[in-house]
Amino acid sequence: MATTHKGGTRTWPRRPHFAPNQRLTAQQLNAIIDDELRRQRLLTQALHGHGVVFGFALTDENGQLILKDHCIDISCGLIIDRHGRDLYWPGGRLCVRDIVNKQPDCDGWYVLQAHYAQRHDPPEGCGPCPSDAVQWIEQKVVFTLSPWCGEAKWACPKLPEDGCITLRDYVCGRTGSERGSVPQADDLEWACSEPGSLCDTPCGDWKYDREAGIPIACVWVCDVTPKDVECGPMYGFCPCEPVVCEVRPYVYRTPLLFELARNRHVDLPRVQKLTWDDWLMRDWNCTVPCHHFAARLQSQTDGFEIWFTKPIAISTLHQASILLTASILNENEGYFGQDRRIPLKYILPLDEPKPGFTRGVRLVPFVDCIGEIKSSLREGALIELTIRGQMLRDDCGRMLDARPLDIGFEHADQSRPGDDFVVVFRLRGTRKYEWDPDYQPDKDEYQDNPYVPAGRGRDDQSRPPSSYPPSAS
Repeated sequence: MATTHKGGTRTWPRRPHFAPNQRLTAQQLNAIIDDELRRQRLLTQALHGHGVVFGFALTDENGQLILKDHCIDISCGLIIDRHGRDLYWPGGRLCVRDIVNKQPDCDGWYVLQAHYAQRHDPPEGCGPCPSDAVQWIEQKVVFTLSPWCGEAKWACPKLPEDGCITLRDYVCGRTGSERGSVPQADDLEWACSEPGSLCDTPCGDWKYDREAGIPIACVWVCDVTPKDVECGPMYGFCPCEPVVCEVRPYVYRTPLLFELARNRHVDLPRVQKLTWDDWLMRDWNCTVPCHHFAARLQSQTDGFEIWFTKPIAISTLHQASILLTASILNENEGYFGQDRRIPLKYILPLDEPKPGFTRGVRLVPFVDCIGEIKSSLREGALIELTIRGQMLRDDCGRMLDARPLDIGFEHADQSRPGDDFVVVFRLRGTRKYEWDPDYQPDKDEYQDNPYVPAGRGRDDQSRPPSSYPPSAS
């Protein structure tokens, strides 16, 4: 048997269904407008929540309240209130006498809130004749002041410490789909409620919603009565650094969301260039002569230099945060290699835009170890530079973005904050220089060398085989 579910106490507004030659009444036309406005408010509230969309700035470039005759200047802006209504403010001045609730009676910090207000124009409505003027509902923004400023109530929800919260749990909990360990968002309580009755204002026929105000700043109010006046106290806005971003909720515009998704709000330092990056862009089968590597280690002009996009704290650049290692092939153990750290005497800052910070460094090894390094790399090696991004700090206290050199800023999804920045290149052992036209090996380098095919001499400039190490013929 079919049953009819009547739902809750409130039903969704009905829409009139028109017929030909039907005469529409004022009630029907108003019902259409009210229904559309309600649907629009509910959709706006559900998709965006409530808060400041843009504007409502009160401060100058120094963070000070913009004042003139103890009145503040508020820039043009848009707010979505707790019932999904749009509060558009064209910009202008606001004095304490303009607020619509109780006037301040003592010095102190007050929270300034914006409210929805409306009035009928003309207030008496339409007359009996068709030629009478149509009554309009005008809307505007009014402001109130409340003593002191509490903490913002739109912080992240407090999650249980003894539970494993999954993405499903968080989404279902915050949207109110489940009554679980994750609380639903606070603004959902307003989404399921209707606007209350409007309160009178001192401004004639205007009425405002006192309960659905949106805080936009905390400001200092004080007695501004002139010294030569004997009447009671007069209160006005006074110079201060108002608390703005910490107290107002926000509705993020789509362009802002794209900027946040691309990490435009975070300018992490990156490795800008390496003086040996031409060695990194070659094909993997290409190698770097060992004597070139040793010469660059000793160079004072184009040695192993690292340059960053932002100044880095010198105190974070040391042998534990920047490592230069060599994976050496041991000829007595076949293809197994051994990792050895190339000892650095110090890391030399090259450009210091301000004390304690540098944009570039040079890796300076111990001079005594160069000969040992050259002898250890006779069979070739993998040279690896590792920069531990979590240990570096820029002038804002932020870690290194360790994305590779060839990944641009447009690829925000591939950022690597605090990760290890790693680059690798291959060395050609001294016993395999017979294909290097810039090197003249000694005769003894060809004796008992299993990697040099029989009959290959000094003048043979053919490329090495693609395998590593090359197999003997």
